[in-house]
Amino acid sequence: MNNLPLEVKLDILKFLNFDQLFILQQINFYFKLLIEKNCEKLAKEEFYSISIVDLKKYEYLIWKFGLIELKENKKEYFPLQLWNKFNYKIGMFLFNNLNNGKTLKEKNWQTIIYKQIPLFLYINEPEQEFAIRLIKKDYFRPSRQLVKIPNNPKTMEEVNFIYYWLQRLFSSTFEYSEFNSVFNPEFINLIFEENGQYLNIKSGVLQGFEAKNQINAINFVKEYLKKEDIENYNRPRDNNWFMRFS
Repeated sequence: MNNLPLEVKLDILKFLNFDQLFILQQINFYFKLLIEKNCEKLAKEEFYSISIVDLKKYEYLIWKFGLIELKENKKEYFPLQLWNKFNYKIGMFLFNNLNNGKTLKEKNWQTIIYKQIPLFLYINEPEQEFAIRLIKKDYFRPSRQLVKIPNNPKTMEEVNFIYYWLQRLFSSTFEYSEFNSVFNPEFINLIFEENGQYLNIKSGVLQGFEAKNQINAINFVKEYLKKEDIENYNRPRDNNWFMRFS
């Protein structure tokens, strides 16, 4: 396949779905660059919505709707079970070989660990235990996925895990989003070497409190969602604010 003309390679890639393209990116550096350069022409993973949730508040809802089985009287196992629930998407081969052909500088990743730079910035309530909630685009039976991602990675393996999922998210499309927390620009710039990554979200809302958090939210929307049409609603009485973008 390496000897085929570029146009033929692209025609072949157009027959692959998102998961197949993603696996190819991890195991072949040449095709990784080719897919990234032509990503707009190739398949994307489609979701209805994305949001960053607080597991401590979401735990009851997960149990109620049966998204995960909690061991009786052992709620301390909850985060680990949740993490492992969707690891089937990753596969141990990819997880252990994410560094193959990768150009990211190890120094940047070590900086994330050494300085304990958080992946998420809260814009609502502090001390959250973060997870990413994804709702698959399916008009008949939408499927919900929760991915627990460490906010302060302590090992290179955890940074690899975060890098994997961020790659998937930044390569997907979303109809809607609702954020009470946002991704930290400093973390994103380090892990992707300021490579101009952004989330492909059609519309959504952010809500939080305090003016400094609102500034973080506006910067996130402009820089990582590439949105300029932003509506702000402030409630001075309780110091809360609401933001809509499209």
